[in-house]
Amino acid sequence: MAKGEFCVLLGPSGSGKSTLLNIIGVIDNADYRYISIDGDKLKDLGEKRLTQYRRRHLGYVF
Repeated sequence: MAKGEFCVLLGPSGSGKSTLLNIIGVIDNADYRYISIDGDKLKDLGEKRLTQYRRRHLGYVF
């Protein structure tokens, strides 16, 4: 996605939408593979950097 674009996540109940959002938000960890933002693996970042990541890169609208 380009900067400033919006993304919509749609799917039937039980398809993993909430799980994906929890992994991207670093609330849960992926079972395998990883999420990378600007070349940094989210699972390898410390708590301070994760807080900065959440503040700068995430925004949920429910």
